[in-house]
Parts: sequence; structure tokens; C-alpha cells
Amino acid sequence: MAGRAGARRDGRRLAAADGALAGGARMTETQALAALVLWRAGFDTADIAGLLGLGEPLVARTLSAARAVASGRGSVSAAGAGG
Repeated sequence: MAGRAGARRDGRRLAAADGALAGGARMTETQALAALVLWRAGFDTADIAGLLGLGEPLVARTLSAARAVASGRGSVSAAGAGG
């Protein structure tokens, strides 16, 4: 179960980071995690946006934030970004 808790925490961090970057436009933590999983599976941002019913710019910002956090270049500073 530790893997599931870690994945949920990562989803919250991605959703919060994306909300901070998007000026208020947000996706749920589940959508953020799904976007990351789909991206790693080889889907492009347009396909991910279509599958999740989101705008492609929102998906692209979320993935960009995830890459920045993963590489240590970014951080999550949005309110409510617990984890």
C-alpha cells in the first residue's frame, strides 16, 4: 500500500503545481496522476487531453511541472499542497 499512498501524494503535488502555474485552472489529483501515467506510456498531450476531457495547455503545464519537480528545478508552493 505504500506505493498507492506515494502515488496519491504525487498526484496532489502535480495538481497543486499545475494550479499554481495555470493561474487558477486546475485538474484533480487523479487527473494529474492519470496524465503522468499516460505520458509515460507514450501518449501525446493532445491524446491525454482528449481522454481526460481537459484542455491540452492544462495537460502540458501539468507535465512540465512534473518534470521540473522530478529534476529538482521546481517546487510546489501552492496553498494546500500537502504531502
